[in-house]
Amino acid sequence: MKLFQTRALVLRSRPFGEKDRLLTLFTLEAGKITARAPGARQVKSKLSAGVEPLTCASFLLHRGRSICTVSQLQMEQSYARIRANIRDFALSLYLAELVEKTMEEGAASPQIYELLADCWFLLNEQKGDRDMLVRFFELTLLNILGYSPHFEDCIFCGSDKGPFFWNKSSGGIFCRDCSAGQSAIPLSGGTLALLRSFSAFTAAKTVNLRGSAEQKKELQMILLQYLQYWTGIGHLQALSFLQKI
Repeated sequence: MKLFQTRALVLRSRPFGEKDRLLTLFTLEAGKITARAPGARQVKSKLSAGVEPLTCASFLLHRGRSICTVSQLQMEQSYARIRANIRDFALSLYLAELVEKTMEEGAASPQIYELLADCWFLLNEQKGDRDMLVRFFELTLLNILGYSPHFEDCIFCGSDKGPFFWNKSSGGIFCRDCSAGQSAIPLSGGTLALLRSFSAFTAAKTVNLRGSAEQKKELQMILLQYLQYWTGIGHLQALSFLQKI
């Protein structure tokens, strides 16, 4: 069908020509879609309110040869509180960019759609530790994509006796004996406990998680390096923005 309706999260929006905007949408049914919103850069356009990043809307789309065209849209959620806090806004853009860069065009993933929608909702509600929520998102995204890191015991010999070590290419943790001859980073017990707990949590349950500043720094380093190595996502604009604020 050339004309179809879908609910979508707006991952990215950029100028296209003099009057239009080019959108990267993430839909429940069809995954990532590129769509042109004609006239959306004009103040009086009926489409202008629903084409900004961090928006959830119902879109009526016309499928073209290479991209879709937005015929109509109805705003469902604007995440206004996120927009009022620059760090929450940057974190939400970071999550959107991770989805955009790891998903192929037209590949549906209801799990990733729900994950992003849930995390945007919690950021908007301003509940819990934002850093913990973002780390949960990163690890869950890796699991859904099939790049699950192994954190239960030594990935080489199966030993469950710490201390444990880690590197981005190993695919999991390893014990002291197996760390010989490898580029290895020691992993603290508290950080490892948090990584293990994420697997049993939903996004909503992360509001109860807390970690020290050192643990959060360690979590960020481990998961970001792992994401970039295994998915090949490269430079992240939103991450650079986050580091500046």
